[in-house]
Amino acid sequence: GKSSKGNNRRILMKQPTKEKREEWELRASKKQAIVPYYFEVFPSKVHLICGHCQFEFHRNLVPNLDEPTFVCPNENCKARNWIPLRYERRS
Repeated sequence: GKSSKGNNRRILMKQPTKEKREEWELRASKKQAIVPYYFEVFPSKVHLICGHCQFEFHRNLVPNLDEPTFVCPNENCKARNWIPLRYERRS
């Protein structure tokens, strides 16, 4: 039915375009890191799914720390997941 269409769009909004993802992967690789399989940024924490092993975890955000990386807590993985987050500077 028509009602399900809106839900699909909302989920797709979270996924970056192919070009954006490639740009992120390039920037992440410069920090010896990977782009998470999925991530969602909240005001004080980030919810992410490891781009290597798909392990799901949460981390607190450090205020004003741009492009943080979070190490996967899975013992067999320990991949560094990079988040394309930039804080707006108030001058």
